[in-house]
Amino acid sequence: MKTESRILRQEMCNLIERSCTPELQFEPEFQSFHKSLLKFYFNALDAFVDYESNRISLVVSEENNDTPAAHAFQSRNTQLIYVHFDDLSDLLIQCLEEGEKQDQFYKNLLFYHNHVTDPVGAWSA
Repeated sequence: MKTESRILRQEMCNLIERSCTPELQFEPEFQSFHKSLLKFYFNALDAFVDYESNRISLVVSEENNDTPAAHAFQSRNTQLIYVHFDDLSDLLIQCLEEGEKQDQFYKNLLFYHNHVTDPVGAWSA
């Protein structure tokens, strides 16, 4: 299992590095990938990456209730948090954690985002 986790993290690092290249980071699919990873790591309700000012805005709940019902039905006190970064890929790589929940999430991200710039059929051969 550790080997699979290590491979997942390496593939995530590769995807992060590719998605943060200047020519690709503005692709909507990669922006969605960045947002998903940040929301997962910070347990945020929403995330926005300002690529020009090197700043991430996170909307986080002040309550610790992490159930879907709590998110859907309770009014929440929220906070807006800003995270500044020098290198987005370094920051995103530091968001990678170990664990079964994390591994499943990374598998889903890789499935949905790993081939977003490839032409259709390019990776099926």
